[in-house]
Amino acid sequence: MRIWSGILLVGLLGTVGCYPRAIVRQSASQARITVAQDAPFLVLEVDDPLTTSDEPLARIEIKDNHGFSTSCNYQIVISMAVARARAAGANCLKIDEHMPPDYVSTCHRIKARAYYFADLTPFERRIEWTPTRHLRPVDFKGSPENRPSPVAGVSEIAFSYRIKPFSGRATLRVQTLFLCQRSHFNVARDTAAHMAQQQVLFDIGEVYARRFVQKMEQQVTSLSTLTVWQQQVYNQLSAAWQQTTDHCASDFQKSPATALPKWQAIAQQGLDSLRVYESKTVVLPAHR
Repeated sequence: MRIWSGILLVGLLGTVGCYPRAIVRQSASQARITVAQDAPFLVLEVDDPLTTSDEPLARIEIKDNHGFSTSCNYQIVISMAVARARAAGANCLKIDEHMPPDYVSTCHRIKARAYYFADLTPFERRIEWTPTRHLRPVDFKGSPENRPSPVAGVSEIAFSYRIKPFSGRATLRVQTLFLCQRSHFNVARDTAAHMAQQQVLFDIGEVYARRFVQKMEQQVTSLSTLTVWQQQVYNQLSAAWQQTTDHCASDFQKSPATALPKWQAIAQQGLDSLRVYESKTVVLPAHR
């Protein structure tokens, strides 16, 4: 049986300038919960359903900074809201309104609610790779109907920049994400083995996310080379990631018992060798 793994490498280049304004209204009746900074965090978009009677820990609004905001693309706005939600003790951000740039403002603006849920599983649509959060069958929420394989895991690598013109620096942040709604799992036997295979494929994605950070740190010397190397590194790593994933899936199909420990060792070696990039956040020079 072939293990299918979809790959999507996406990016968003942050603009230069001032940042938008964040307004946080903390709930007076909710006790603040301390949440580890590396704990899983869930962002639910406007169209993502959320059914709960819980009162939010905070209500968060990200808006234009009196018309002076320029670093306010959607990724930056979401990152700001997530940071405020984490500070409020939340592990979930539900976006209620998203106002894209228009004649009033060139910024993305949002209104959102911040919650803490003991179990994020029912709400998760994307899972960010962490060393302690392993994939489970319940994470595969897509329908297996009319699919060529009973198992399919889909991952993506997403990246964004925040450029500070006065310091001449750009902060690159990369995420390895598992896409729950596009992944399916319909296996009754050897569940643990199949899940271990899917975890290896997800781990391989994390290896290439760290390589992306490494390559960008090595190559970027200015804002002009940032955009050039972004595309070149994208092309190189996208092809290499697909090739490695295909090789791994082929081995699982031919000899799953021997292929699993082999590829677990390969993935772990890659993670260990790039441990310095585990945060997948790096500051790059962005002088023009």
